[in-house]
Amino acid sequence: MPGHGQEPDDNLDPYRISTDPEDADTVVEGQAFDSYFKETFKPTEEIIQRPSVLPQDRPVEKLLVMGHSVSEVDYPYFQEMMRNIDPSRTRWKVSYFGELTAVRKRIGDLDIDARLVEYALLVDF
Repeated sequence: MPGHGQEPDDNLDPYRISTDPEDADTVVEGQAFDSYFKETFKPTEEIIQRPSVLPQDRPVEKLLVMGHSVSEVDYPYFQEMMRNIDPSRTRWKVSYFGELTAVRKRIGDLDIDARLVEYALLVDF
């Protein structure tokens, strides 16, 4: 079992999750997951409170959304953007990769006027 004071293992499955799940070092695996989530955690409300990157001196005519899944976890960011634009006039260009129907639905769930949205495959953006 890997642990304190042992040399690194060159094994691609060092915690033996797939090769020997009964003897897998789940404590180390759990710590790795905890570390990953701690390092990648985004404090949404704190980020939204930061100064806006949207221009304050002129209306936003077009927003480009590139390489973004527009998933529900990001809705607060999109809702904040919509509070800072004229949603009846701002045009959107949204990239997608894979299934367009799902991205269209998520954009619709944000109450973005479908007539103001253009979609493009990410590779064509």
